[in-house]
Amino acid sequence: MKNSLLFISLPLIIIYLTDIFFCLYSIRKNNTRMYSVSKSLLMPILLMCYLSFLTFQARMFYQQRFCILALILHCLGDILLLFPRTYGKRFMLSGIVSFFIGHISYTLWFTKSGIPLSEKEGLVTLFFMMIVQYFLYRYVMLSSFRKFVPLVILYSFGLVALAVVISSTLGNTERFYAPLISLLGVFFFYFSDYCVARRAIRVPLFGQMVIMSTYVTAQTLIITGMLLMQI
Repeated sequence: MKNSLLFISLPLIIIYLTDIFFCLYSIRKNNTRMYSVSKSLLMPILLMCYLSFLTFQARMFYQQRFCILALILHCLGDILLLFPRTYGKRFMLSGIVSFFIGHISYTLWFTKSGIPLSEKEGLVTLFFMMIVQYFLYRYVMLSSFRKFVPLVILYSFGLVALAVVISSTLGNTERFYAPLISLLGVFFFYFSDYCVARRAIRVPLFGQMVIMSTYVTAQTLIITGMLLMQI
């Protein structure tokens, strides 16, 4: 069974890495068409990689629908955010909403996975994340784009909830490092989104190469941790 799963999974991993290469290469070469296609394919391929590592029985587990929904919504968000701002704010807002619901779907996967949740670790992470949220709020409020504060704070709480739930599983899985990998992915996600927010208020921290690299790393780590909790 394991050999048959690897026979399917390894080619998909190669395809996924190839797509990442073309996505980052298109940013370097400023190839808009290649970037649009390769970025749009990232989450569907990652979803196929995820499912390929699971046995048929594991794919039928109730919580898998939340992972599938999360990656579909993140794919939709990727596509919506490809549209230039000249098309209006509706695409951007729809993309943000898609990502937010995707984060909540990830969170539901962890709560429905059957892994016991520990309050202590969750509360420690919540305290740390509230400090981060405060500095994010303070930074945006001091800028000339304070009107975006409700949107930024509301969206970021999707990642806060995900970080808290993942940290609550620490010490409760067979592989103790699996939740740590997913948690590291959340922090990469937070950093990537922070860079996007900085660019949106015209105070860029890093360019699109760093944003995309950290985003792909985040998604890959979250999914890897989830897989290690099951295989």
